[in-house]
Order: sequence, then structure tokens, then C-alpha cells
Amino acid sequence: MASSRSSGGARALPGKHYTSQAVYDTETERIFGRRWLCVGLAASIPEAGRYVVVEIEGESLLTVRDRSGEIRCFFNVCRHRGTRLCDDRSGSFTRYIVCPYHAWAYELTGELAAAPTMDDVDGFDRGELPLHAVATFVWEGLVFVCFDETPTPFEQAFVSIFSKFSAWHLADLVPVHRTEYEVQANWKLLFQTMPTPPPSKSQEPPPFPALVSRKHIRRVDSAGLQGLFDRSPTLRGCPLVSGASRQRRRLLSQSHKLLNSTHLRSSERSTPRATLQPAELHPENAFELTSVPV
Repeated sequence: MASSRSSGGARALPGKHYTSQAVYDTETERIFGRRWLCVGLAASIPEAGRYVVVEIEGESLLTVRDRSGEIRCFFNVCRHRGTRLCDDRSGSFTRYIVCPYHAWAYELTGELAAAPTMDDVDGFDRGELPLHAVATFVWEGLVFVCFDETPTPFEQAFVSIFSKFSAWHLADLVPVHRTEYEVQANWKLLFQTMPTPPPSKSQEPPPFPALVSRKHIRRVDSAGLQGLFDRSPTLRGCPLVSGASRQRRRLLSQSHKLLNSTHLRSSERSTPRATLQPAELHPENAFELTSVPV
């Protein structure tokens, strides 16, 4: 029986497009060096002074929220001696971005605020030495940057989808878990063959969804289950309360029910689940998932 499926004449790229350094260098220049790239979530830096360091295309970028609430992105390099400003992956500035080498201090907006011993130097002008900024745009809660000095406006570059996802309220999502995979493959191969995260060596189920709506966190918190979306790392990186990963994985497989206005209820309401020890959390000691009106 003849198949009704058709490739439409599509063919795989020649092998050199996945292995050639020359091809990759061209892609770096024409794609990654000129296009808008997503580097993170606005919800990862919710308050003024919070920052995240992103390593991308051989560059270290410092993404920070200023006191007006605007998210800005700078090259993570001091204008004095080229010292890296932040080594930590994330954190918070109390007032200034301070270089650890000679204590040059920058406003959260990038302007040089103080340069010890330099005020008496003839011709020195702090106004001429702000941090090097990278074009930044926040769309639906996602932070995009562009290395091009004259980038195409984001609204123009993404005109076909700019308003397409408004009904999804993506900007209301917050990160609850982060999983990284180091894959030795060309980036195009990942786009073509890996729509979902690869399983771990132990063939465990996929990790907990990286994002969850703020309103669901409020619902869970109001039910006295604040530990459910604990933002601190726990065993094996799972974002649930401390305990045996086997039991948590059972719950993770039903997480879609939880996000549809379900609450977690223990048969022992008097014992907060977050206080149980790992030995007490095993498959036989099951939770009950019950839908409740909200």
C-alpha cells in the first residue's frame, strides 16, 4: 500500500555542514553574530540588583535588572584592565557593579560611578567609560540579546510571531528548575533530532518542567505546601521537597495534573511533608492527587 506521506523534496544537509570549522565560523558570523539570541528569563532576575552571567559564543555577558526595573546586558568586562566583573553565575549587587581588581564601580545602568585614584588624572572622564552594552529586548518574559552594533529591531525581526503567544501569558512563568546537557554535536543536529531533553544514563523520566505559572505557585503556597516549588537545589536537582527521588519521580510524572489546579494532599495532614526523612518517602507511602475548586 502506497504511503501518503511526502518529504516535499526535503533532503538532509551534506555532512560538512555538521563538521566543517569553516561552515561553523560562517554560521557564527551570520547567525549568532547578527541575530537575536535568547539568553534567559526575566523572572530569573526579579528584583533590582539581581544578575545572571551567561556564556555564549565565547563571550561572557552580564544580565542585570536596574533600579527602574529595566533589564540590561553588558559584556562582563571592566573598562579599566579588562578584568571579568563577575565569576559567579548569578547573584545580587547591593548598589554598584564593582570590579574585583581596582574597585571601579558601575551603576546598574552601566555608567562608571567611581574610579579610585583616577579623578586627578588629566583628561579622565568617567562619562566616556561606561560598560560596553549589548542590545537587549525582553519579549514574553524571555531575554534576547544581539551582538550586532546595528541590530534589526526585535519587533521587525520577529514580526510573524511577535503577538502570536500573548494568550499563553509566558511572561507570568517563573523558573523552578534548571537542567543542563553537554552534547558533543553540532547545534543544527540538536534542533533537528532533539525536541525533548535526552534521558540520563539511568533512563530516568524527563526532568520537571522548567517553568510554572506564578498563580500556581500561589495556589500551592496557600495550601501550605511551600516546599513543592522550592527554588533551592535538592537531591538530583529535582525541585520538590527533600526526600527519596523515586517518590518524587512518581509525582513528577503526574505534574500536568498539578498544574491544572490540583493540590497535593497527604493522608497525614498533621505531618508537613517537607519534614519527612528520605527513608520515609517511598512508593508505598503515597500521596493523593485531588482536583479542588479554586
